[in-house]
Amino acid sequence: MNTDIRKIRFVVSDFLAAYVSWVFFFFFRKKVLDEGGVHSEEYLKLFLGAAAIASFWVLLYYLFGFYHDIFRKSRIKELLNLMHASFWGCIIIFLTTLLDDLGVNDYQKYYQTLLLYFVLHFGLGFFSKLLSITYIKHLIKSGAISFNCLLVGNSDKVVRSMQELQKANHILGLKFIGFVSPDETTSSVQFTDVRFWGDTSQILKVIRRCKVDRVVICINPTEHIKIKELTNLLAGSGTKLSVMPDLYQILIGSVKVEHVFGVPLIDIDHDLMPFWQKVLKRWIDV
Repeated sequence: MNTDIRKIRFVVSDFLAAYVSWVFFFFFRKKVLDEGGVHSEEYLKLFLGAAAIASFWVLLYYLFGFYHDIFRKSRIKELLNLMHASFWGCIIIFLTTLLDDLGVNDYQKYYQTLLLYFVLHFGLGFFSKLLSITYIKHLIKSGAISFNCLLVGNSDKVVRSMQELQKANHILGLKFIGFVSPDETTSSVQFTDVRFWGDTSQILKVIRRCKVDRVVICINPTEHIKIKELTNLLAGSGTKLSVMPDLYQILIGSVKVEHVFGVPLIDIDHDLMPFWQKVLKRWIDV
C-alpha cells in the first residue's frame, strides 16, 4: 500500500472542503450583512483568499495530527478532534480576518458570521473526512489494505491469540507473517500454518525484512521481565506494539486499551507527546 499517495488524497480532500466552505461563507455572509451581489472584480480576490484559507486549514490539521496513522482512524474520534480543531481555527480566522470587517456595524453580526463559518466549515470538513475514513475502512475490509503482523509467544498461546484476532480481522486487517518465541526451545513443527522465525533476538531483523506494521505480544502475564525487555527493544522500531488482554494488570497506567468488536488490544504507546508538540520541538531543535 502506498501511504504517501493516500495521505495526499486526505490532504486534497481537506483542502477542497475548506476551500468550498469559505466560498459558501463568502456568499452567505453577504446575505447576512445585506451587502448585495458580488461584483466581477471580487471573484479573483475570493478564489485567492479561499486558497489561502484552505492552506491554513491543511497546516492546522497537520499540526493536530490528522495525517498521522491515517489507516487506523475512528469516525467518532475524528469528529471530536475536528470539532476541536475547527473551533480554534475559526477563532484564529475570526481574529485575523473577520474582526476588522467594515461591513459589520452591529456586534451581534460578528457572532452570526463566526457561527455561520464554523457550521459550514465543520459540516463540510466532517463530511469529507467521513468519506475518506469510510473508503479506507472499506479497503481494509475487502483486503486491499493489510498490515503485516508478527506475534510474540510460544506453545498454543500464539494459536489461541490468532484465533481471537481472526474473528475481527475484517476490521483489523492483519496479515500474520509468523511468530517469534521468547524461548529457544519452541519448535516450528508444532505450527503448520504459522511461520516460526526463531527467538526474540531475531525480532528486529524480522520487522525490517517483512516490514512489520504491528507486533502482538502473547506472553503469559507472569513473564514480567520478558515483556519489559520486548517493550524496550521495540521502543524505537516505529512498529505498533500491542498485547493481548490478559496483560492488562501488568501494564495498567501506561497503555491505551482499544476494544475492537470484542477483541480488546492493549496498545503500548511510547510516544506520549502530542503531535503538534513534536513538530514544535523539531522546529525549535533545527
